[in-house]
Amino acid sequence: MYASTIFVVDHEGQQHECRASFCPCEESALTFIRYNLWPALPTNPKTGFDLRFMELLNILQLECHMPAKLSKKL
Repeated sequence: MYASTIFVVDHEGQQHECRASFCPCEESALTFIRYNLWPALPTNPKTGFDLRFMELLNILQLECHMPAKLSKKL
């Protein structure tokens, strides 16, 4: 086991810096899923999103047709 600093976006959209334990026998992305986090990258992720936050974004996008990123008009 080894510990690493990761960034977590919680169910309210707040970003936190956390320490997490990883096992070298398992892919980092799978460990993120075990922590109920969606990894930002498929290999060697450093940022994870709470699955409840991802569910909220999915509902907003499908039901309200809201984009996850707001664009600025020039």
